[in-house]
Amino acid sequence: MGKRFPEGANSHLVNLMTIASQDGTVESSAAVEKELMHGSSLLLVPAEPSADGGRQVTFTHAPTIDGRVTLFAFTGEAAVRSFAREDMAFMVFPSGAFFRSCMNNGVGAVVVDPNTPNEVCFQLAPPQD
Repeated sequence: MGKRFPEGANSHLVNLMTIASQDGTVESSAAVEKELMHGSSLLLVPAEPSADGGRQVTFTHAPTIDGRVTLFAFTGEAAVRSFAREDMAFMVFPSGAFFRSCMNNGVGAVVVDPNTPNEVCFQLAPPQD
């Protein structure tokens, strides 16, 4: 990664995710979801600009898990390092815009901070047949 990601922008989200991972209540999960959908968090997402030069984005490392196209998102560089076993290109997205775009474009799930103690998976669409 060339530039440093502004980790401090996500301290509120990371705190909410830590609380949710510890207590598992509906309220704490709802607080994480609200912050991701409507907050000011920034996410690092494996993606790159599309080759056509327009405003389109190509999401990389987007496997199908349990019949759902699944994207990964990270709250910071430490979370990326716990996941990535190879060099990956990332783009920064505001969380609300990212999640709304995923819902509008048929993404089935988003895993935030995979392979960390704070990992959260949000199901956005039913599995494809």
